[in-house]
Amino acid sequence: MPLNRGNNMVTINKKVNKNKNETATQRKRRLEKAKEKYRTKRAKESEYETLSRLQKRRERLATETPEQHDTRLIAQRERQRQLVESETPERHESRLASQRERQRELIASETPERQESRLTLQRNRQRELLASETPEQHEARLSRRRERRKELEASETPEQRHNRLKYQRERAQKCRAKNHVQA
Repeated sequence: MPLNRGNNMVTINKKVNKNKNETATQRKRRLEKAKEKYRTKRAKESEYETLSRLQKRRERLATETPEQHDTRLIAQRERQRQLVESETPERHESRLASQRERQRELIASETPERQESRLTLQRNRQRELLASETPEQHEARLSRRRERRKELEASETPEQRHNRLKYQRERAQKCRAKNHVQA
């Protein structure tokens, strides 16, 4: 999609609403307005309406065919890829921090039953993923993992390194204790 750059204005040659061209600024404002409208609608929603909406969504997802599922995931990945490509480093870091915070809040507020259910589901998904991957995919996944770990360890502060190693030791002790009890 070619962009025509002018004085602080980028025109996107994409047709929208009755053959009108839309500038990047106009598009941004339109999307922000839609996002704000969505947020206010969700904020006014009662708990019953929220549960009802989420239940309908779960039912719709449960009844979709594998082809529909794949198509939906491909479109979702493409939208996410486009968003990530266009974001600034500051916005990227902000998004990741926000995701981490939401995840921490969800995990902190879940019941032990819900936690066990989530962990079991994660283990099953991981098992299925690993069982279906080819040797090439396996090696590629491990290479990417090693590369990410090297990058993280190279950029961490001494305090972060200390905390990471402490966490690893504690986790290893828990695993050993759990395995000792089972044996």
